[in-house]
Amino acid sequence: MKSVLSKFVAVGAIAALAILVVSCGDFKKSSVVNAPSNGSVDFSVYVALGNSLTAGYQSGALYESAQEYSFPADIARQAGISPPSANFMQPLISDPGIGGRMKILNLNGPVIGSDPAAAGTPLYPTLARPYNNLGIPGAVLYDMIDTTNFNAKSTARQNPFFSLILRNAAFGNSPVAQALALHPTFVSVWIGANDVLGYATSGGTNPITDPNIFGFLYGQLADSLASLNTKVVVATIPAVTAIPYFTTVPAALKDPASGAIITLYGQTTTGVRALVPGQDLLTLTASTVLLSATGAPTGVGLSPSNPIPNKYVLDKDEVAKVANTVAAYNQVISGAAAAKGFALVDIYTIF
Repeated sequence: MKSVLSKFVAVGAIAALAILVVSCGDFKKSSVVNAPSNGSVDFSVYVALGNSLTAGYQSGALYESAQEYSFPADIARQAGISPPSANFMQPLISDPGIGGRMKILNLNGPVIGSDPAAAGTPLYPTLARPYNNLGIPGAVLYDMIDTTNFNAKSTARQNPFFSLILRNAAFGNSPVAQALALHPTFVSVWIGANDVLGYATSGGTNPITDPNIFGFLYGQLADSLASLNTKVVVATIPAVTAIPYFTTVPAALKDPASGAIITLYGQTTTGVRALVPGQDLLTLTASTVLLSATGAPTGVGLSPSNPIPNKYVLDKDEVAKVANTVAAYNQVISGAAAAKGFALVDIYTIF
């Protein structure tokens, strides 16, 4: 899901360009620009709940120079708070962070590599209260309200961020409990993408959260937040198959010599068949079986007898399942917002 962050950058660039173009018009001395206002929202205690997108996770890791530009940190700055500060603290981790930050090595041979094994360290591990940014990379909806031992969860899920971010059960044994402990004046919640993303990125081989279960869990989350009697904004989930992870590797190839289209074969929910561009999708990781380390074709996918394995193929039926699930999740989120009086940011429509 972190690839969606690139869309935020693109939209920001477009907005900046639009402002620049508009500003090139004739200057009028009578033009008045009104200062932005917080309206009736009190940002003095802002808490953010979510996953990697909220955390500021980038390039496969959580590290300070990216966390500084997490969207909650940007909101805090716009509200007149300059993080890190007493009013807004994030679980900052010194560069290169934790997770194996990816970087470009060169443009020939292996392009992407990871930073040295030496990891960054948490900068504020002894903060005597919960962090304001409680975005946890890899978190699903259930994790927001799960009160089981988060240290054990970090071990079982091989995800260090539950322990690193929640730290102390005395603050609360779930992200929501820790958020409530801060008595926030404003809360943002963007959660649910990983409930469907894991299914999509695995070619439909990993489980997906049933929309009915999602609705039940989101209802519990909404009830907890509503008990605060404070300002809450929730966000819908974007179309996860629109991210580069599903649009980089095509479902057919072109012969560089003749220009002819080369059909690819993959293992799908209905068996081995020819893949249809525009209907079936290949994951980014499919490139690891289609090409060798030197970039030469491996022969995988070129015949029905050697199909692309199922975990790299999101076939048309699975694409439809993902789309229907996202729509169902978003209906739950928008319904909860309407029922509880939360503000709603419709990310799905925006992107």
